[in-house]
Amino acid sequence: MLDLNDPGIREDILDSHPIIKGRSLILTPMIEDAYKKIREKVWLRHSGLFLYAQPRMGKTSCLTAVQKMLNYEYPEKYTSQLEADGTKSANFMKDLVKAAHLFHKSRELYPELLERYLGHVEAQLAAVDGDHFILLIGEMQNVSRDHYGVLLTIHNRLKQRKISMTTVGFAQPQILNRRSSLFVGEATNLIARFLSEPVPFPGCVSKDYLRGILKSFDQESEFPEGSGWTYTRFFFPSAFAAGFKLGIYLDLIWGALSEIDRAGVNHLPMEHVFRIIEHLLLANRRDDSASFRLDEPIIKEAIDSSGVRQFVELMKRAAP
Repeated sequence: MLDLNDPGIREDILDSHPIIKGRSLILTPMIEDAYKKIREKVWLRHSGLFLYAQPRMGKTSCLTAVQKMLNYEYPEKYTSQLEADGTKSANFMKDLVKAAHLFHKSRELYPELLERYLGHVEAQLAAVDGDHFILLIGEMQNVSRDHYGVLLTIHNRLKQRKISMTTVGFAQPQILNRRSSLFVGEATNLIARFLSEPVPFPGCVSKDYLRGILKSFDQESEFPEGSGWTYTRFFFPSAFAAGFKLGIYLDLIWGALSEIDRAGVNHLPMEHVFRIIEHLLLANRRDDSASFRLDEPIIKEAIDSSGVRQFVELMKRAAP
C-alpha cells in the first residue's frame, strides 16, 4: 500500500496520473446533460442523432464518457467508436472495419468488408444476447454523402438480421452545412436516418457549470485507482485535510474568467477550463500545507498559462 501522504511517493507516480497522461475523464455537467439526451434516444432505439459544438468544447471527452456509460448501463448492447477522416473518403468501409479491430486483407473489396463487419456486429451481440448496435462517430462533419450511403446500407442489412442500429455523432458546426447540402440534394432519407436530431453541446456557459466541474475534481475523481484519493487531495493532501477544496474558490475563479472579453463568444472552451484547473493543481503542488490557499494572482497565472484569452480572440474573429 502506497503512503500517498509522502510527497516523494506522489512525485514518483505523478507521470502516470491521468492529468499528466491526458486521460482524465471528468463527468462535467455538460457531459451529464448530453448523456441524458443520448440515453433516451438509445433506449427508444432512434436511428441517429448528433451533438455539435465549436472546437475544444470537450466533444472527444464526451464521446469517450458516453461510450463508457452506455457500456455500463446497457451491457446487452454493442458499441463501437469511429473517428471520421475526411481524407479517406474512398476507404470508409475499411475505416469501420479497422475501428472494430477486425483483421482484413489489404486488397479486400467493399462487399467482403461489409459482410465481415456485419458478421462481427452480429457475433458481438450474440455473445451478450443482444440486438442493438450503437456506432459513435467522432468528427462527424467529415462524413460525406457517400459515407452516409454506406451507413444506410449497414442499417438496412442489420435490420434484416433483426438488429437495431443507432448512430451517435459528435461534430463541429460545419455538420449543419452538410445537412443543408443533403437537403438541397434531396437526400432526405439520409437526413431522416442520421441527421434529424441535432443536439447543441455547450462549453462552460455558467458559474453553475464551473461549480460542477470543480466538484468533480474535489469529490468525484480518483487516483490512484482504488485509493479513494480525489485529484484535489492527491496534489494538496495537507491542505485538503485542513478543508481545502477547489470549489471554495468558485467565485474567485469565475470572476477572473468573467474579465475576459468574450463579446460574441458565449461558451468558454472546456479544454482551456481544464488547463486552468490542471495548472492550479500542478504548478502549486509543492506549496501544499495546512495553510495553503489560492489567491487572485495564482488564479490569473493559471488563466494566462491556459491560452484561453488567445483562443477566445480567435473565436471572436471567426464569428459571422
